Amino acid sequence: MKFPVYVLGRDVAALEQAAGLKSVLTYHAGTAPGDFVSLTLPVRTEPYVLDDAVHWPFAVGGTPGRVQVAVRPRGCEPEPAPQPPFAALNAHLCAQVASRVMLTAHTDISDDGQTLIVHRFDLDAQGQPHWGVEDFGVLLGLHPATKHDTSWEQIAQAVRDHVPGSRRGEAFRHLATSLLLSYALRNASCHARTLALRYTSPVDVQAAPACGMLTTRVYAGMEDDLPALAFMGKKTWTPGRNMQKFIATAFGIAPKEQALMAEAVCDAVADVAPQVFEAMKKHPAFTDMGRGMLAAWTEGVQGLRDKHVYALGAWEAVAALEGSV
Repeated sequence: MKFPVYVLGRDVAALEQAAGLKSVLTYHAGTAPGDFVSLTLPVRTEPYVLDDAVHWPFAVGGTPGRVQVAVRPRGCEPEPAPQPPFAALNAHLCAQVASRVMLTAHTDISDDGQTLIVHRFDLDAQGQPHWGVEDFGVLLGLHPATKHDTSWEQIAQAVRDHVPGSRRGEAFRHLATSLLLSYALRNASCHARTLALRYTSPVDVQAAPACGMLTTRVYAGMEDDLPALAFMGKKTWTPGRNMQKFIATAFGIAPKEQALMAEAVCDAVADVAPQVFEAMKKHPAFTDMGRGMLAAWTEGVQGLRDKHVYALGAWEAVAALEGSV
């Protein structure tokens, strides 16, 4: 049986289930080049054989954004994702930090701190499907189980492969900020599937708003987790000057500009710290986690400011993380 695939409401291709966890995508004759269903699947006459676990546009029926599929192919039911305590509030507070230094998905938190509302960023100003969104797991052809088995170098290469030159600098700056934030927030879950590009056409590809950041250090069993993505062959919270070297080489951002970005990240952390204290007062059960988040943020900021990393020197805003202001 074949199922229609739509791009912005236009029937552009047929999806047919094949043997194993595979599907075959065939574009209709005459489909316009701009009606591609994925950056990795440009319009062509030959069919594509897809791995259902990798090619997310076909993993669920009614995919948000520019691509819709009429049915969920077999074998693609989402795996259960149990949430650790106050993960929603943790993610919301991290998003507040990120929003001060980069384009970030807007979030709201429920009154009890247990439900995170992430506003869609694939719609236009009128609320209609507009953007395609693909994470780097898809762009790199990674199976979900191997989302950590990649590197920042490979992500940088995917940007060079898919983002036009006029938007590439902006995308690299976005990714560099994501990297700095993952260190400042002690987010060991920043991996290929939490970073994405969005687009309306092949010449309008850009970094998607940041989404899904979390201070993982506060959860049992994750205290000693290293960063999910390696650079320069290592996963470490103490990168030394290698961080400067990597960002300069892979993203083309000079060390002086990096230092300004790192300073802005530190200030964003301090700016949001009072919200953590407020959340602790509102939700007494969050107190221990809130303290743990502030301790992790303090360690992360100190790591970026260290003389062996960016040598940013004394930081008056540290008082905010101690509740002294």
